[in-house]
Amino acid sequence: MLSFGACKYPVFACLGIVLSLTACGEDQERIEEEISATAVEVFRGVPVVPLSTELSRSGAGDAAQLELYTPLDRDSSAAWYRRTLIQNGWNIEGDVRTPDGAVTIHASRDGPPLWIILRVDEQRGGTVYNLIGALSATEADDEAGQGVAIP
Repeated sequence: MLSFGACKYPVFACLGIVLSLTACGEDQERIEEEISATAVEVFRGVPVVPLSTELSRSGAGDAAQLELYTPLDRDSSAAWYRRTLIQNGWNIEGDVRTPDGAVTIHASRDGPPLWIILRVDEQRGGTVYNLIGALSATEADDEAGQGVAIP
């Protein structure tokens, strides 16, 4: 039996561990690609505040969330969304300020709802906001069998 430093297992066992870790990395890449594809579909036609940069994205199956940052302040960003959504045929179903100061806007337009949550970014100034949405029932049916399976 061969031994390599801290690996006190047979060479084949070490190789198996390396291959398993590689497969996990490939699974993670596949999951991230599927999340990205879902996010693109979910947020097609959804406006984003000017000067925004994406911080993160997540999702599963037929739903997705984007987290973005803009240097514009929270109230200006919320006003921009109210104006832009209405101008683009969206209905604002709800618009509230939570006790922690976040602004949550709930909107819909010919499909599933959209939630926008805007918070002051205390570290950089500006606004961190989340877009949360889902595919329409038709789009979700088209994607059936292609959901994200998290191991």
